[in-house]
Amino acid sequence: MKMLFAAFAASVASTALLLLASAVFSPPAVSWLVLGLPLVLLVTLAHALILGVPAMLALRSRQLLRVSTVLPTGFAIGALPSAVAALARGGSGVFAEPISWSGMFGLGGLGVVGACAFWLVWSRLTSSRDVEGSWQADDR
Repeated sequence: MKMLFAAFAASVASTALLLLASAVFSPPAVSWLVLGLPLVLLVTLAHALILGVPAMLALRSRQLLRVSTVLPTGFAIGALPSAVAALARGGSGVFAEPISWSGMFGLGGLGVVGACAFWLVWSRLTSSRDVEGSWQADDR
């Protein structure tokens, strides 16, 4: 249950940042994003559940669950799906444009935000002895 709540927090954080970035950099896109908000939440939640939870479990099972591994993993979870789509299309069309690199890094940044939210919520819901390398100080 903790992982589902953390995955939902990651989804909401990534979606909120995407909405904020759209409002700042492309105001006309905000109206579309507000209408498509449920779909965006669903996609980010799928990323968190399908890619994020197994990645977190793999890191935890190898005792590698710490900030220095969570953040790059979040970046990969955000950026790799668009990179795979680019490879599947053969690097042609939109994915051949330089904007695809900035888009991939932008999605990676959203993945980092989601990973931070996931990590913070999950570590707060889990006792400190279960969390290796937590961001929080030992409050005992």
